[in-house]
Amino acid sequence: MRATCLRGDQKLLQTLNLLAVVAVTFGLMDAAQAQTVKEIATFPGYTFAFGGLAFDSAGNLYGTTNIGGSGTVCGQNGCGTVFALSPNSSGGWTETVLYTFTGVSDGANPLTGVVLDAAGNLYGTTRHGGSASCVCGNVYRLSPAAGGGWTETVLYSFTGGSDGSSPEGTVVLDSKGNIYGTTYSGGNSGCFGSGCGVVFKLSPTSNGGWSETVLHTFTGGIDGSHPLGSLALQGTTLYGAAAAGGILNACNYYGCGVVFKIARSSTGWKETVLYAFTGGQDGSDPVSGITLDSSGNLVGAANQGGVKTSQCPYGCGLTFKLTPSTGWREVVLYRFTHGNDGAFPVGPVTLDAAGNVFGETISPSWCNSFISLCGVVYKLSLSSAGWQPSALYQIPSDWNSSGSVVLDAAGNIFGMGNGPSETGISGVFEITP
Repeated sequence: MRATCLRGDQKLLQTLNLLAVVAVTFGLMDAAQAQTVKEIATFPGYTFAFGGLAFDSAGNLYGTTNIGGSGTVCGQNGCGTVFALSPNSSGGWTETVLYTFTGVSDGANPLTGVVLDAAGNLYGTTRHGGSASCVCGNVYRLSPAAGGGWTETVLYSFTGGSDGSSPEGTVVLDSKGNIYGTTYSGGNSGCFGSGCGVVFKLSPTSNGGWSETVLHTFTGGIDGSHPLGSLALQGTTLYGAAAAGGILNACNYYGCGVVFKIARSSTGWKETVLYAFTGGQDGSDPVSGITLDSSGNLVGAANQGGVKTSQCPYGCGLTFKLTPSTGWREVVLYRFTHGNDGAFPVGPVTLDAAGNVFGETISPSWCNSFISLCGVVYKLSLSSAGWQPSALYQIPSDWNSSGSVVLDAAGNIFGMGNGPSETGISGVFEITP
């Protein structure tokens, strides 16, 4: 029998489970501008489109679904897929399923999207599947096959031990072909026995394989625990966020999360905590990872903290920036209010060339209750009054936000959403400002 890798932090489970709860209406919130929101692809049934999207140079979009496909090991809903959307001559998009996970050694249930290398290969992670002794996830590569189609190569299967388990963040590639990422758990025996997660590096070997190096093992203390979201790479330095740990006497004694740096030192790789959240007006639960801006600032979102309401007892969440010139002092860009601006931001933020910040929240004010959630795409712009929403868009009917958004060269916004039940629809939407 396979051993499953259990998640430890129950508060974090509640936060993550919000992503699977859905609601309501289709429309636009900013009627002063001519904007359209349309579905460009739908995935019938219970597919859970959690990951982000990525463009290639030809304008094709790539993404993943957490379930769906024909993998029977995961039950009738399937083990997940990798798909592509290509613009067609009629002005729409054509979907192609590039790979269907089977739930065994090839992996299952990807929670993140894919990244592309210069040759057009796709890299990603699966939360489950992999090693026969522990279905603790994989790092995989999809490559275009000479005769058509795509070929999956499993680069590494986690064992649930010191190497980590359950990767839930997007990987990042360096110029030498190394792959960096995080696992939510594994690494040690802390965090309720499931481990607190690791930061890892995969390097190609001379025999065509891949070797893992653990750069940091989280302890659940001041260094953080349970890294989530995306890593950012600047030179040889990695930046990321852990959803818990840090100040342990806050946030139900799990800690409110940290932003960290991983860099080489004379004794190897070293983690430095740049900021520890307190759970107050500065935020908590940074589940979205970190994005670097052109000035080397770190921009991200905290799922909770900030403005507290009856619908947001731990705060409605916020976006923030850490600046190296101020010793990594936090600047809060915007605190969500659970009004038309939404609440509980998820997914990495996206920046355009002008420095505007784009992202998604999973609950605005018109939802009927705290657990009945909708989706908002927001755009934050700097004005004389500070950072404020310059545009707010409700995503399509009966979908909830499920990750980050990407922009094309024309400034159109693309994202993914989930349907409310096994009879609902998930898919990809496009916003034309």
